[in-house]
Amino acid sequence: MTKEELEQYVHLYREIGQIQVSIDRLSSKNIPVVAGKVKASSKYFPYTEYRVDVPIETPEIADKVNELIKLKERRLDHCVNQMLDIERFVDDIKDSELRQIFELRYIEGKRMQEVADVVHLDRSVVSRKISNYCNLHTKSQ
Repeated sequence: MTKEELEQYVHLYREIGQIQVSIDRLSSKNIPVVAGKVKASSKYFPYTEYRVDVPIETPEIADKVNELIKLKERRLDHCVNQMLDIERFVDDIKDSELRQIFELRYIEGKRMQEVADVVHLDRSVVSRKISNYCNLHTKSQ
């Protein structure tokens, strides 16, 4: 996994929140209601058929809103899967210090200097450890 892919985590997290808000807004959207007709029949023999007016959402608008919701849900699923890939990558790091560095840098989105302060290393050492691990991992694939 590249640094660029890892750096997407924080952005994906934000995007998931925005998508969820958008889905909620679309789901609660008031769609105009029109009168629809359905067939019904009497309860008793000879079961005479008649038509009944029922209120229904405007089909064209409802279909478009539902399609938008499905698109947003698909994008949401894609973002969650990308985040899971990043989480799995970090979780698979065997070295505790290195795993902590990746967690702080890419999962929590801290700056390199903040990571260095937490793990009590020089900023350049932290940067080098990340680069070495990413290069090693990329070459082995």
